Amino acid sequence: PSTRALATELGLGRNTIISAYDQLVTEGYLANRRGARPVIVDLPDGPREALAEAPPVPLRSPSRRGEEL
Repeated sequence: PSTRALATELGLGRNTIISAYDQLVTEGYLANRRGARPVIVDLPDGPREALAEAPPVPLRSPSRRGEEL
């Protein structure tokens, strides 16, 4: 959705939505043109497949402080 529509729907400031959209554009998830709604970019299948095949990351045990809590 447009930044105005999303800001209204979520009850957030428009600048917050603009910042989030800018971050998504920077990371390559959205394409943005002035005066038009942002468009989701088609991502290649390679990274998704690589993530699906990646071994799980082992969990670390909590610190002493964490254990005490």
